[in-house]
Amino acid sequence: MSNRMPNTLQRLTLAVLAACVLGLFFSGVAAAGTGGTLSLPGARAKIKNGLRVEIDSRWVDGNGYRPIRVKLIPWPPGPTTFARTIRVEIKPSLRYGGVAETDASAFIEIPEGAASVTRVICVPQNSSWANVSVRFYEEGVRLKDLDSAIGFAFAGNNQAWSEAQPTILMLDADAPKIAERDVRIAEMISERKKTGGAFTLPDVRGLIAAQPHEGFIHFKFDAEETTDDAELLQSLTKAPRLEIIPPSDMPERWIEWTNVDIIFISLADLKKMARQETQKFAVLREYISTGATLCVHGVGEKFQNLKALEQILQTRPLEGAEQEKYRAWRAPNPHTYTPDVAGIAVSANGVNSYVSPLVNATATGIQQDPRARAREIAAEAKVEKTKKRSAPDPPNFVLRSHGLGRVVAFHAENPFPGNAADWGWFYNELGNTSQRDASWMWYQRHGMSHSRNNPGFWNFLVPGVGRPPVTAFLAVISLFVILIGPLNYLLLVRTGRLYLLLVTVPLGAGVVTLSLFGFALFTDGIHVRARVRSFTQLNQQQGRAVSWSRQTYYAALRPSGGLTFPPTAAVYPLEQKPAQRYLQRSLKTMHWEENQYLTRGYIAPRLPAQFMVINSDKTPSKLVLAAGKNDAAPRVENQLSASIVHLLMRQADGRYFWAENIEPGAASQTAPMKLKPVLEKLRTIYRAHPLALPENYDAKTLNAALQYGSRNNWYARGNSDGSLPEPSPSTSLLEQNLRSVFKAKGHPLAPGEFVAVLKNSPHTPQGVDGARQEMGFHVIKGSW
Repeated sequence: MSNRMPNTLQRLTLAVLAACVLGLFFSGVAAAGTGGTLSLPGARAKIKNGLRVEIDSRWVDGNGYRPIRVKLIPWPPGPTTFARTIRVEIKPSLRYGGVAETDASAFIEIPEGAASVTRVICVPQNSSWANVSVRFYEEGVRLKDLDSAIGFAFAGNNQAWSEAQPTILMLDADAPKIAERDVRIAEMISERKKTGGAFTLPDVRGLIAAQPHEGFIHFKFDAEETTDDAELLQSLTKAPRLEIIPPSDMPERWIEWTNVDIIFISLADLKKMARQETQKFAVLREYISTGATLCVHGVGEKFQNLKALEQILQTRPLEGAEQEKYRAWRAPNPHTYTPDVAGIAVSANGVNSYVSPLVNATATGIQQDPRARAREIAAEAKVEKTKKRSAPDPPNFVLRSHGLGRVVAFHAENPFPGNAADWGWFYNELGNTSQRDASWMWYQRHGMSHSRNNPGFWNFLVPGVGRPPVTAFLAVISLFVILIGPLNYLLLVRTGRLYLLLVTVPLGAGVVTLSLFGFALFTDGIHVRARVRSFTQLNQQQGRAVSWSRQTYYAALRPSGGLTFPPTAAVYPLEQKPAQRYLQRSLKTMHWEENQYLTRGYIAPRLPAQFMVINSDKTPSKLVLAAGKNDAAPRVENQLSASIVHLLMRQADGRYFWAENIEPGAASQTAPMKLKPVLEKLRTIYRAHPLALPENYDAKTLNAALQYGSRNNWYARGNSDGSLPEPSPSTSLLEQNLRSVFKAKGHPLAPGEFVAVLKNSPHTPQGVDGARQEMGFHVIKGSW
């Protein structure tokens, strides 16, 4: 048959067959990001438990919840005749024998009559994984024939893991599906000889060339060389922080997006997605509102489609949209139009040189020694700064907020590849936290780090707990010394029973010990105490609320069930000194059911446990406004499901109104207030809820105590962000949004907005039901 087959067709067929074979044995090899696929038991293994398993761990690297897709297939194929419940345990591992910080598990139910069941298990990731081991249990019995591990094709270097480099997702309708990518690449290579190669995908090389980090440096070509789709996709296999997928491949829950910082999509694809992928489009819109960045290109040469983009995203027009240029979207600062991107790292093999500014780095150039490259960049910077460079007019893009995130609109239909100054401008504007923007650096956006010390940990403790009872200790010890010493001795001598010293001394020591324990138990109690600081963005029109909160717990006795959060919340432990991952057992364990249960390693007795929690969910909460007659002050009805302490609102005509102490379900008359008194009152409220360090806090002494004798320090991993500014809660979206309201220099609200200080936040889930809150500060901002 092969003799009759034309040579070209023969080669094409062989190429496709080879790609299929490679796809079977090395699933996911052509996928960007990291991870892979696995089928269990192996092809030659005997199926002992009537079950086959397919696992897919492919996704981008980054801090967040990584989705692991697990598919259970009853065997022999066909509807199962009885229900089964399988427990799945997932244990990620690092390189060099280390283990990841968190294990995850979940139950998967196979109902009677089902031919297969798929569940996505989200596993917290904050370091580079080498593999993921998976185990299965049924009725407590381990199914050993299904034990296996998925090796990550590119695990990177743990020392080079960065929380300051963005993870980027490109959504493009022309991109091949992940499951079909190997075959499609083989077809593209065969077609190249006839057509010279097609280029329909976004040429992302210019975008990532401005991010010289191990997550991007493994490209095998220069950003200025010509290429095609096949070569681009092949090169992206070693880009753990970049993925190009069609919208149909998107995850279906917002928490599965949390590894991603920046998303690109064309306006045409966004419109198509809104029509055809309604559920996934809603999830995309929800995720952006939690603090990420959506970049939409092709909005028109003069940005004439900005209104259409607002309508697609169902986002409220900005104040002055019909009168101001670009519908009041913010134009980038022309002075930041430069290839200089401050504060990013030149990295290789864990050795880093931070260069600020960084000029015109290319993917090929940063594969050399970083110190030499740093000197080259410094020399290039001197040359570049002598050149006169004018920002384009109109600008390449404009920005605006969307919930707690933002949208960047590019006028160009295809802004790729762009030049160094174009993307330097882009990154500089996205990092401009003074504009209350969500920084593209994860550690800045969240105000914390999973791998570096968090000195801000100490400014948000539960007041009055955790301190050793020094005064009581000294008093009891002094009394013990006097009673058990001379008084006890004299008394026993006089009674002629000195031999009882062998009894009275240990008995007295026991009484003192129990007294100290009882005093600590009496003062701290047996319940859990909490301090919560939250900011909620309420979208009354869509019935959704997004909240960011910082939560600290203190428990004299550890809660037996650990902490419990809903599946709509992303929970990030905020530790003063993040625990070392190397050469240790797993530090934390979580379990998924209808909620996420943080069962081990998250909270310990008599130690403060702190978390940053982001929640996005539907809500019926709202503030009902009844406009007054003849410009009289309006009445408001509190349907926010919590007591309002202070309420500020601004009507469409720009006037401010104030009200206080409104119980749930109650209505209240508001009083007009001028802008200056409004600003003074807001600052007074903010000053009453400070972030303050404990009394007698000494950073040097504390750090020295933590450093001394710590075994972790002998194995402490290097960190590629070590030369960047240290993490600070002040840069988090929580604190940025609080400052934008309570420390505003101009109008704190747009017309039609309100802000309320509540006693409790119904939109901020807490890990322990019934925990006693102290010094809470809950703010909700919304519009009607």
